Formats: sequence, C-alpha cells, structure tokens
Amino acid sequence: MPLLQHLPVGTTCVIVSVTGDTGPVQRAGELGFVVGRTITIARKAPFGGPMEVATDTTRVGIRPTAALRIDVEVCTAEVASAA
Repeated sequence: MPLLQHLPVGTTCVIVSVTGDTGPVQRAGELGFVVGRTITIARKAPFGGPMEVATDTTRVGIRPTAALRIDVEVCTAEVASAA
C-alpha cells in the first residue's frame, strides 16, 4: 500500500490504515483520517513539508512524520498533460 505522503497532488484515495504513535494516530482520527474515508491531496509543500488534504467536508494541513503512517488505496490520479 502506498503512503499518503508519496502520492502526487490531485490524487484521490481511500484510507486503508492509520498507524503510529498513540498521540498522532488519535489526533488524525479526530481530524477525520479514519479507515474507509475518501480523501484528495490538494497541495504539497516542497522538500517533504506539510500537505493539504481535502475530505468531503473540510481541508486539513498535515506534516508527514515518522510518528504517523497513513496507508491508502489509490482511486484516481490526476495526470498532468503537456500542452
């Protein structure tokens, strides 16, 4: 399963698992990152910085860390077209 932070902007995916340290996993659940939720990667900062993830009701900024692992199943990936 790919990790959320490894996917490109525009990718829509479903959360398969949320694992890691207790605190970050609990906070992710409070923010709506639960198994079965469909999310879309809206924006990513360069060099492994924070990313903005959109759910059906809100947008959340998260920072990829070793303390939180979000495994996903890709539904769609937006493909950049060359003009």
